[in-house]
Amino acid sequence: MQSPALGAGSGKAAPGASSALTEIYNVTHKTNVTSIARMYVTKTSFMTVPELEAAMRTANGGKQDNFFNKGDAVAIPGFLTEPIVEKPVPIAKDAEMRGIYLTGYTAGSLRGNELIRRWRAAGGNAVVFDVKDFDGLLTVPFDHPLAPTRRPLISNLPKFARFLHSQGLHAVARIALFRDAYQAENHSQMAVRSRRTGQAWRENGKLAWVDPS
Repeated sequence: MQSPALGAGSGKAAPGASSALTEIYNVTHKTNVTSIARMYVTKTSFMTVPELEAAMRTANGGKQDNFFNKGDAVAIPGFLTEPIVEKPVPIAKDAEMRGIYLTGYTAGSLRGNELIRRWRAAGGNAVVFDVKDFDGLLTVPFDHPLAPTRRPLISNLPKFARFLHSQGLHAVARIALFRDAYQAENHSQMAVRSRRTGQAWRENGKLAWVDPS
């Protein structure tokens, strides 16, 4: 069930997001507020779970305690009516880039959002963030048989890119390709092998590589 969007309180929605409504979630068993926010955050205009949780508390009568009970009708503000589609922003060839690097953990967090705003205020114009690191783990949703299975740190990549663009920042996704410990360890046929041991070769005894050939 959906109704016109209610006030978002202290939460911050992604600027320029698609038309949003308020979704009603009917609770089937006692559930904490954070769990419901985590379940819905990718479907809303809010960037992080804490921001959506704050907005939910405001939209549900200034809720103070941490649980909704069976039978409660919970208002979920900022529910997106359609997926966000974000396009690349052209960059002049001679543009001067002033960037900051964020790990996936930071980029997908409330602290990361605050750092991004502070970087823009300080004169920055670009943010580099991890999509895939040397360990082979992904920070964004990716449906592929070889992809690691875990909750993505950046739950909605188009929404994150739109947030960066709304701040006047260029979005730079960092993707480590062939240095990939996860694939080398879980799909050994893909690994670069040591001539001496026949096992996956590790650079300086640490992370492994996969064979690009």
